[in-house]
Amino acid sequence: MLAFGVVVSLAIIQHKKIQESKRAQLALELKIKSLGEQKRRALTQAQIARRSRVQEQESPAKSAAQPSPKENPESPPPIEEQGTAALTEELDKAMSRRGTLTPQEIEDAIRLSEVLISREPSYYRAYRAKLILLLTLEGKFKQWISDSEVDSLLDEMANFDFSNTPKKLEEQIFELARSETRMQELDEDMARLENDLSIVDFQLSQTQDIDAREALLIKQNELLNGLELAQERYQEQEASESINEELIEITFARELARDDYDLVITQANTLLNTFPNSVLGHYYLFEALRLDGREEEALSFLSEAQLSERQFSQLNSMLNNREKIEDYWKRIPY
Repeated sequence: MLAFGVVVSLAIIQHKKIQESKRAQLALELKIKSLGEQKRRALTQAQIARRSRVQEQESPAKSAAQPSPKENPESPPPIEEQGTAALTEELDKAMSRRGTLTPQEIEDAIRLSEVLISREPSYYRAYRAKLILLLTLEGKFKQWISDSEVDSLLDEMANFDFSNTPKKLEEQIFELARSETRMQELDEDMARLENDLSIVDFQLSQTQDIDAREALLIKQNELLNGLELAQERYQEQEASESINEELIEITFARELARDDYDLVITQANTLLNTFPNSVLGHYYLFEALRLDGREEEALSFLSEAQLSERQFSQLNSMLNNREKIEDYWKRIPY
């Protein structure tokens, strides 16, 4: 029996190590999925409502949905018998007062979201609702929530609204690295254009010659147009990554809120090894080191960071506007 107990203990330890190894890669995997294969396009609530109306018109009414004489006519039918459009409205009502829901009401809303996901796997809003509700149970009511359930949900959410072209893992990493390089190039272009504009502005302030001023004004207009175009492209590139950046941030914030600094450090380092310009990676690595009492190491890491001026500005803004990490779940938008 002793030998059997040792074997079981070793198996448990080995399983735990495997799970920890998987979780250490989570932030990087979510990042990689931002240019991965698109499995589904997110449907809006209006699209869900239209589909639901069509289905209800094509399908005969269920007799089970009609209350029997013994049933309370005012009580709603079971969730499974309600229309999809009605369920989306119920879920929205619950989420509109998410801050006041009781644990049982949260469980009921989670059930709503799960039924919607089973009916409409492309309804992204249901996934987001379920994630927020699970993290509310964990953050507000201190209930245990399975890491695998949260991680699986994040993984599902990361599969929305991305490239239609299937890619191998190596190709995805290359595409993402190229995306990071493109943003860096646009960042440098904007900095150069802003510098050239400041030179032209100074020259305009110093000259009174009509011909010279006309030439400078033409150049100024060209630079302004170029800067506007670069800013638009930068914003488009940034927007294309925003969904997954948020999911990565939730991953980091959840571990920080649980004081699992070692895991955040490992996840952040793993992310930065592939994407050295990730502002989120820098921010959460710094925060994990700082909160773990390793302030000198955190400051040293920050002083050696190879970020652009714009990225440093973004990082500085995050550091100056940090809020209570344990309340991160309250700030996740629905």
